[in-house]
Amino acid sequence: MPLIGHRSPMHLLLLLLFWCSGFQTASGPATQSQITVQCAPPVVRRVPIDPSRTHSGSPTTHPNEAAITLQLDCRVKLDGEILSKSQRPDGQWQITARVVGGRIELALEDVIYLPMNATLPLRIHEEGHREINERLYRAKAEAIALRAATQTVARDLTNSAADPDAALGEAITEAEKQIRQRTQRTFVEQAQHIADRFDRITNHGQRDVDPREAIDWAFQEN
Repeated sequence: MPLIGHRSPMHLLLLLLFWCSGFQTASGPATQSQITVQCAPPVVRRVPIDPSRTHSGSPTTHPNEAAITLQLDCRVKLDGEILSKSQRPDGQWQITARVVGGRIELALEDVIYLPMNATLPLRIHEEGHREINERLYRAKAEAIALRAATQTVARDLTNSAADPDAALGEAITEAEKQIRQRTQRTFVEQAQHIADRFDRITNHGQRDVDPREAIDWAFQEN
């Protein structure tokens, strides 16, 4: 699950592990019409911190600073079928397969880390970042996931393994990973762009501006 962190000023960190794969795609369309997306309601936790102490698992902050982390969980389960298979001279089975359906489940969690003596403007500013994350999640997360699925299953999958079922399972697992990574990466990038504009408009909470209007302006520029 990816994590992006915000500190005043905004710093968004994407913690995703990307790895190179040997799977290839072959020409030929695959349908994603049966892929559905379910979005759980967003949740938020608020954690009091003492900036003078180190808190395990929390972002590093300085006095009079707060932090917010965004965690997007994306779980993908695909169904596939083998279109063709052949055994190579080395005994490995080469397959061509396609995705015929699946399910994507999304969940968003914000964690706000506030110093125990946080000022009201600082608290309001961090809640503004939470509102941005939740608004983007409600408005765009489903479409982002479906677009990631379309990009991944638009071409048939090819793979080889000791037997056809193993080759299909590995190819489907890789496709699931690609959808998950594309969904998380795109959501994080969009959240970062909007959050950066929000920080610029509000001068990181220092400018006298209605935070609700600032959020609207940040989204209008998106």
